[in-house]
Amino acid sequence: MGIQSIQDTVRLSNGVEMPCVGLGVWKAGGEDVVQAVQCAIQAGYRHVVTAEKYENEAEVAQGLRRAGIDRNQLFITSNLAGDGFHNALLLCSWSPWV
Repeated sequence: MGIQSIQDTVRLSNGVEMPCVGLGVWKAGGEDVVQAVQCAIQAGYRHVVTAEKYENEAEVAQGLRRAGIDRNQLFITSNLAGDGFHNALLLCSWSPWV
């Protein structure tokens, strides 16, 4: 059975439910990203895909805040490049959210 809606999820090996469809923000910047994220969340998306390399994570965060949805209802992925994985492990070691 395929994806039926943007609300469909897949269960990851750790038991977390991840939305199958996410809004990608590659090559988008400024207010366009803010508005795209806000509109997508308000339309039902619960997954946003970004990356540090895109240099628009601040705008993604602003769009998420404007959408007014509880953060616990959202799934945000940020792609890592190069030494990003090592840096992410270091950050997770002190993060209160991990």
